[in-house]
Amino acid sequence: MIMRTMLITLFKKTPIGALHYFTLHDRQPILTAPYALTTAWSMGERRERERLYAFETLGAMDRKIREIFSRRIREGYRLLYSFSRDPASLLSISRLSDGAMPSDRTGQVMPVRKC
Repeated sequence: MIMRTMLITLFKKTPIGALHYFTLHDRQPILTAPYALTTAWSMGERRERERLYAFETLGAMDRKIREIFSRRIREGYRLLYSFSRDPASLLSISRLSDGAMPSDRTGQVMPVRKC
């Protein structure tokens, strides 16, 4: 079991004003594989749903993260928050989002929060 810490939260506002959230994280370990990815999503105030993926290699997990992230961005989701203990991965996330970052009321793009 290899512990890394990565969290990406995306959101989308529907035409009727409901918020949809989608989160990817690797904080939940799994006993059957060295790498795990959890996706969680919710619509408005409804109950959150989760799906857990297991991977034998970090490369396989990275490909899945990129696939899911890219698909959600195409579906209209925007980056709300991202955190990673690896600063290089934050740059990668910013490049992948390519304009899908939230903006404030003035139209200025808000920076991705880096902790």
